[in-house]
Amino acid sequence: MAIPHVEKGDPPEADAQNRLIDQSNRVASPGSTGPMHYGPGGAVGFVPFPKAILGLFELTSAVTMPDIATAETSYFNLEPTPYASAQRILLHQYDSTDEDADGMPIRSYETNDSYQTIRLYFPLCFRNDEGYAIGHPPLANGDRCWARLCKGRWEALKAPLDVWRFELKDTLEVNSGATAYLLEWNGSAYAKNEDIEFEVYDAIGVFSGVAEAKGYAKFMPDRGVWEIIQLTCP
Repeated sequence: MAIPHVEKGDPPEADAQNRLIDQSNRVASPGSTGPMHYGPGGAVGFVPFPKAILGLFELTSAVTMPDIATAETSYFNLEPTPYASAQRILLHQYDSTDEDADGMPIRSYETNDSYQTIRLYFPLCFRNDEGYAIGHPPLANGDRCWARLCKGRWEALKAPLDVWRFELKDTLEVNSGATAYLLEWNGSAYAKNEDIEFEVYDAIGVFSGVAEAKGYAKFMPDRGVWEIIQLTCP
């Protein structure tokens, strides 16, 4: 759509000015500039979008999950999102003459103790009704992942783990569902977390078990439930 010219000395009408702004907004590159705004004194300028920065990180600690048992009493000082300590990974080539058999430079992705340690958050996670993350940690100490800088903090581009260990709370019948506890590793043994309950289902008509039976379930997005893939009886 062409914007009509105005005669010299005539101020632009509001409609014409708005059409100019709308067109400029549509063609502005989101990589460098943001929407166009009409400022005081007739000034027109672009408001920059927040910078989107990617980085490769290596975890230097285990992922901390929210302690659901204390959530009700620590609402304003319990971080609801999983996090871990991490260091930036950079691409290194120590000797410019290092080459592989094809003549390509040999490089490696490495971290260094001199690099700053940051807190890396994992916003992509399953959550309970109160908004706290639940489930197993998505990564372990020493694992690597990509992250983006968002509003001053680094957020991992890592999907949640969608296979959970569980221990049945109730009896499970074939072709039905039952309540289960999340079965966690506490560093020395597997233990049920009685503060995290979820429903597991026998979707293929072969699983049944009593309370305390242990197994694995996978979240299936098409139905939106946890379907059992393995179950053993105590």
